[in-house]
Amino acid sequence: MDASMLNKTAFFGCGNTAGYFLDFCKIFDWHPDYLSDNNPNFWDEEIEGIQVVKPDNLMGFGVGKIFLTVVKTNEVRSGLKKIGFCDGQLIDASNLLDVYVLHELMSVICQQNKKIQVNEDKAVLMDLSCGMVLGGVENWTYQTAKCFSATGLKGVYLVPCIEPIGIIDDTFPIKKLGYESGSCFDVFIDSIDFLREKDTTTIIVNFPFEIMYAACVLRKYMNGNMRIIAVQHNDEELYYERYSLWRDAIDLCLVISSRIKVRLEEKGFPKEKIRLLRWYVDFPKRKRTYSKIKEPIHIGYAGRITYIQKRVDRIIEIAKRLQKKNISFLIELAGDGDYAETLRKMIFENKIDEHVKLVGVVDHDEIFSFWEKMDIYICCSEYEGHSISQTEAMGMGAVPVVMDVSGAEDDIDDGLNGYIVPQGDIDAMVQRISHLYEDRKLLVAMGNKAMSDIRKKCDPMAQEEFWREILNDV
Repeated sequence: MDASMLNKTAFFGCGNTAGYFLDFCKIFDWHPDYLSDNNPNFWDEEIEGIQVVKPDNLMGFGVGKIFLTVVKTNEVRSGLKKIGFCDGQLIDASNLLDVYVLHELMSVICQQNKKIQVNEDKAVLMDLSCGMVLGGVENWTYQTAKCFSATGLKGVYLVPCIEPIGIIDDTFPIKKLGYESGSCFDVFIDSIDFLREKDTTTIIVNFPFEIMYAACVLRKYMNGNMRIIAVQHNDEELYYERYSLWRDAIDLCLVISSRIKVRLEEKGFPKEKIRLLRWYVDFPKRKRTYSKIKEPIHIGYAGRITYIQKRVDRIIEIAKRLQKKNISFLIELAGDGDYAETLRKMIFENKIDEHVKLVGVVDHDEIFSFWEKMDIYICCSEYEGHSISQTEAMGMGAVPVVMDVSGAEDDIDDGLNGYIVPQGDIDAMVQRISHLYEDRKLLVAMGNKAMSDIRKKCDPMAQEEFWREILNDV
């Protein structure tokens, strides 16, 4: 048959994978011309009104492109090549969320279906893919929403059904995505369906997951009026990989540290689309004091109590070594997480319960009072984006002693307003804390400089102007 006549599309496979693809296609009022399968029980049947044909008959029906909607694509590909199809006609489609697969499928849908419409509904949508929980990304989202609301902008929080809603912030209404199952495919499909109702919407993407994929698909293939602002809150490789893959669809990427900016550019993300995002914090104007010579030095941590990423287990080792050096100290950890009980046991097992306290979650309204009591802020994370706790602590005068992570160098001038030690170097952490314990004048000088430096660049009055400029630019 002449190649120009092979203009039909088929899905090969009639199982669950094909079902996800068909559900996705329904959103756009489109379906493949045919289905096919190696199982003869399906032949000449119809699934959702689509005829299932024998593989040998596909070319005769004018099929020129086949999406292999099966898990084991290699053997299916081999069989179809034996009956005359070439590799260029066969698309491995075992994963709906594969960028290449989405590109191929949306190209077909947009070419064959000219009636795709979107409706006008202006709003700022905010991605909370990990739920409404205690976390730096989430707190930043709530505070940014309040800034938007104060300027008259409407918005919606987007939250997958299966993710927790542990912290209620009512600045914007919540839209739950993912139907009842909340599977990643359902979140993706439901996000597409919801976002299609929006025409001139701006969506702020906080995570490289299904909500982002849905927005990028619509932005790239259907809705030129939609604007996507991606925020890279983390130095994890997944963010670089996925944001770079979708760089054509993302209008602007806000990065929270200079290190992330450099790495994102190295990954091929356009330099002109990257902006540095600063924290805007309204610090209370209070005169603070520090612990005196021979008094215990007060050390604070605020964040998730987890082993993965935050590595709060390292704090136990720091405490043991400080105790061995006869340093008088008190470490208070504010927050909660899946490692809290394990950490509590380690504190008692190592007999350091007089020196290390878990104080639980501290309300955001009280966090400044927490840091006001601390001489030192510590962070033992393996990776970060740009810790908001670091900014809050320094802005209240706590001297940072942190392991080298993204965002540290943006706030800390090593040796002048804090210390950055090599990643995983507990001895260096202990040495810096001991030095500040012995030299309280230095502690006060560094704390005052930390406070001054941070407050100069965290002016909350600049936040509104920043977002006005960003939203106008996109």
